[in-house]
Amino acid sequence: MAEEFIVVDTVDTCEEIYNVSGGFSLPDFMYEEIKDVVSKLVKKYNVQNIPVNVFALTKKLGIRLVKFSDLTEYEMQCLAKFGATEDTAGFYALAEAMADFFAKYLIAPPMLVDKIRPIDYMEIKEVFLLTKTCAWNSFDYYQTWKRHHFRVGRYEEYENRILDFCTLRVPEPYKKVR
Repeated sequence: MAEEFIVVDTVDTCEEIYNVSGGFSLPDFMYEEIKDVVSKLVKKYNVQNIPVNVFALTKKLGIRLVKFSDLTEYEMQCLAKFGATEDTAGFYALAEAMADFFAKYLIAPPMLVDKIRPIDYMEIKEVFLLTKTCAWNSFDYYQTWKRHHFRVGRYEEYENRILDFCTLRVPEPYKKVR
């Protein structure tokens, strides 16, 4: 008899990924998948030091960064063709949410944030070299992660990969014991 597989983690409609506050939220399985991808990326591309040098990483990934102001008129027209329409708005919202979470998890992994035990977002800003907005988002996510982590009582496999491979460079004023 053939095994029966039941898929429970799917997204059927755009409404499923909008939360009650009107914002956009990915299904849990997508967050877990992104965390796993980030943990494998840091190993594959030898991202050992945190804060991450995103410019060096994009070079390793073969991504060419170009200033918007350096684009030709033709290139701008080509980009305009990818604009969101009513038909594609859900896709772009999903893609943006995935990219935002990927970036947040890569530049300030919560298990490494926990090493400095921040009391506010400004400590994350200084240690991880982030903007205030990015640090605030990372601090907010860290607090959510911390509640989950201490409830579960162990690191996930992808978290252990990051802990085993990455070194957090902490400036002297933030090397404190709480």
